[in-house]
Amino acid sequence: MLYSLRLWMLTACLLLIAGVAYAQSANPAVAQPLSVQDYETIAKYRQEAAALVQEQSELSWKRRTTGEKVDIAATYKGHENLFSMATVDLLQRAGAAASNADQRKALEYFRDYVLSEMVKMRVAALDDEISNYLASAEFTYAGKTYQYYQQRELLQNETEYGQRQVVSDSVLPILRKANELYRTKEERMRRLAKELGFADYSALAEQLRHVNLEQFAAVCERLLKETQGDYLNLQRWAGPFQLGFPAEKLRRCDLPRLFKNIRFDKYFGKDEMVPRLKQWLADLGLSMDKIKIDAEDRPKKNPRAACYPISVPADVRLTIKPAGGQGDYTAFWHEMGHALHFSYTATPVWEFQQLGDNVTTETYAFLFDSMLGNRFYTQHYLALKDPDLVNETRYNAYIKMYLVRRYCAKVLYELELHRGGADPNQRYRQLLGRAYAIELDENDGLRYLEDVDDFFYSADYMRAWITEAMLRNRLQEQFSDEWYLRREAGAYLAELWKTGQFYGGDELVRHLGYEGLDPKYLTAQMKQSVKKK
Repeated sequence: MLYSLRLWMLTACLLLIAGVAYAQSANPAVAQPLSVQDYETIAKYRQEAAALVQEQSELSWKRRTTGEKVDIAATYKGHENLFSMATVDLLQRAGAAASNADQRKALEYFRDYVLSEMVKMRVAALDDEISNYLASAEFTYAGKTYQYYQQRELLQNETEYGQRQVVSDSVLPILRKANELYRTKEERMRRLAKELGFADYSALAEQLRHVNLEQFAAVCERLLKETQGDYLNLQRWAGPFQLGFPAEKLRRCDLPRLFKNIRFDKYFGKDEMVPRLKQWLADLGLSMDKIKIDAEDRPKKNPRAACYPISVPADVRLTIKPAGGQGDYTAFWHEMGHALHFSYTATPVWEFQQLGDNVTTETYAFLFDSMLGNRFYTQHYLALKDPDLVNETRYNAYIKMYLVRRYCAKVLYELELHRGGADPNQRYRQLLGRAYAIELDENDGLRYLEDVDDFFYSADYMRAWITEAMLRNRLQEQFSDEWYLRREAGAYLAELWKTGQFYGGDELVRHLGYEGLDPKYLTAQMKQSVKKK
């Protein structure tokens, strides 16, 4: 009832705006005029899109949390008029005729959503086939049968060096079959981008992500070079410290156990996880009570934590499959950053509730998970004490630098992949291996298509890490280094969250008082965390 009422109000609001915009756009030199019927069509499409997003989110949630097969491709039936070039053109003209910048931005967000969905609807059946296959795929290890998504947990818990490679290799038949589907999807998405009038898939992604990928690739290359020395030093320490053998022996299959942080499991009990986060939020004057959390342990449940803004802000959900350990805490803190952002959103404009630039919501998610790398925060909320406190801080610095380097490499790799570069399997091994400082073998290379996110989400992650460092710097300047204990800082964040997805990544940086996106804050903070004793 509330959802229907909100859509009715949004439609009425848009029609009122339409009359103003129509009157002001009568001069064809300013913008091609639209009819009242055009604006009524846009209002109808907004309702249609909002309902479809909710339906698809519900199905994705079901698949993620239960492993059940769902048919998202079928949800596109009947929406052919919505997802068409005629709609893109209509929204483009409406944006040009809009009477103010906020209306123009909402229409641009909607236009970009339609563009991306025009591609997604044509690969939805493939996405369903891939997801359903991986959710049901099984492999055998040590005489037992496991679901594909249980592999990571096995790698985390396997203590024998040689057996971790066996576990890793056990899923190779699954990866080979999945790659056949991934290749078909990649080829289709490249073709669709050109059919939509873009030079290539990367050009389409640039519009959807609001980023110049070539320029940003240079930033990623710079970060890789600037962090190389510190990263190698940290890895030479982390390998022996966590796993008991030299870093030179590390393989990709060792990383899940290395990142499980087994030395400090006693500080990261799964039963304490939710109460600890709830206590921190209470100290900030914030609440997660409106967020639905699914923490059930099901065999086919995707173990990766995720936030689902089903209907913002009324229905925001978070799924996690608790196993204990720092990885769970980091994932939970990260997704709670997303969930709080959406649950505190106050804008009534649907485009600013759920569309727009994901750099914004990823910034808030990274702000939250970065707290587990703050020695004073972990001392206060997790009761770590020296020497564990010093080692935990250093270990977190290593993980953060690993992730930043990984996604820098993904941006570089995906640029080559989507432009049809030669031997992507080999380039994946080279670029990701360089970032990890680990030689990847041929079997590792089979993940060269699975380890790719649609439309360069890797670039959103990287820009969000840079933006998060700038936001954290601003919080420290305004509320002290212990901003995370101050209710004023919580109120500051809640005020930012009210705007939902209104600000794009670059706009958020300027709203915070900076001239533009600057990676120096991220580099400085990572280097500083390495130095802390």
